[in-house]
Amino acid sequence: MELSTRLSDQLSLLALGSVSDGTGLTADVTALVAALDEAVSGYAGLRLTLVHDGHPVQVTAVPPPETGPPVVTSLRVPLPPVSGALEEGGELVVWSSVPGALVDLAADVGYVLHGRTDGPAGRAQAVVALDDDLPRPGATSGVRGLDELATLHRATGLLIGQGHDPGSAHDVLRRLAAEEGLSSYELADRLLRRR
Repeated sequence: MELSTRLSDQLSLLALGSVSDGTGLTADVTALVAALDEAVSGYAGLRLTLVHDGHPVQVTAVPPPETGPPVVTSLRVPLPPVSGALEEGGELVVWSSVPGALVDLAADVGYVLHGRTDGPAGRAQAVVALDDDLPRPGATSGVRGLDELATLHRATGLLIGQGHDPGSAHDVLRRLAAEEGLSSYELADRLLRRR
């Protein structure tokens, strides 16, 4: 199978969206699911992790377990090589109920990413992983991390209101958190509670 143009376009569009806008994220994931359903035999769901300002937002889309055969194969694709606009830690995991259904897609994605990585030849092949990420029993569809991301954005807005440069407010938040031995989210939550 060739990497479908539609699937490739949808992966690239993820870099242009904002994970802080739930509506835009929903539309992007819906389009991605449609493209994967077309490209993958036995498509059985996905887990998409986008990292925004260092914070992961994870979307899981799986059908209820009683609606189809069990997931037997997975493909993990790192997202930063897809677009330089995507932060480290972002990844797409695709699931299928058909054994071997993702082998050709893995080869195609590895080939496409090969020219987009920094490092020795073949590195992209190594980071595309087959069958390492089967869903946990009882996995359900949902979004994790949007509320925490909103807290981080509100806290950086507070820092900007206190005179910090808008371009470096996220860095200031990370530095202050490190100085206090906290995660950026924990410090953001404290700053907002003190207001």
